[in-house]
Amino acid sequence: IIENFEKVTATVRTWLRISIIPGFNDSESEMESIAKFVAAMPLEKVSLFPFHHWGQSKYFRLGRRYPFDGVQVPSEADMHRYKKIFEIRGLEVEIDA
Repeated sequence: IIENFEKVTATVRTWLRISIIPGFNDSESEMESIAKFVAAMPLEKVSLFPFHHWGQSKYFRLGRRYPFDGVQVPSEADMHRYKKIFEIRGLEVEIDA
């Protein structure tokens, strides 16, 4: 995956989109690791997407248990902290909804 990502960024304009998932990649250390890795790549920009519960109604309609009950959506302050981690490394970053 890493090798392919490096090949892609070397040949085409690339816009990296990162979903922020609580309990998976929502720590500052994880964001630091990702930012450090991609900072050397010629990215057009980075978009950060906070976890959301928009798909919950689909689980209900399918009669299935929603596996993300109780999972908190990252706060606006958290998202801005993560954004700053990438910006410090010279990357253009936006927070998407």
